[in-house]
Amino acid sequence: MMSILMVSVFSFGFVSCGSDDDEEKINSSILGTWEDTNQYDGVWQWTFNSNGHGNGHVVNGVVEYTFYYDFSFDGEKLVITGMEDGKTYTDHYKVTFSSDGKKMTWVDYDKGYKTEFVKK
Repeated sequence: MMSILMVSVFSFGFVSCGSDDDEEKINSSILGTWEDTNQYDGVWQWTFNSNGHGNGHVVNGVVEYTFYYDFSFDGEKLVITGMEDGKTYTDHYKVTFSSDGKKMTWVDYDKGYKTEFVKK
C-alpha cells in the first residue's frame, strides 16, 4: 500500500513539473524594439518581449495608435497573432538579421512583401 502511495506522489510531481519544460522558447535575437526603415506610411515600431507578447506603435501624421500581439520566433520563422477590427489574424514571416544584429528583414510568407527594420 505504501509503495502505491509513493508512486502516486512521484507521478504527480513529474506531471506537475512538465509544463515548465513545455513552454515555447523564443530566440532572443528578435527581442527589443525595431523601427521600420520604410516610413512612407508613418513610423512603425515593433517591440518583442521575452514572454511572447509585443506591441506596435504607429505615428502617421496626425494619427497615432498602439496595437498588441502575441508572437513566436524560432530563429527564422516569426508568427504574429493579434486582433484587428474585431477579427483575429495570424501572419507568418521569414526573418533574417544583419551580421551585427542591428538590422532585421522579414518577408511575409503569404503576400511576399519585404520589410526592413533597425534596432532601437
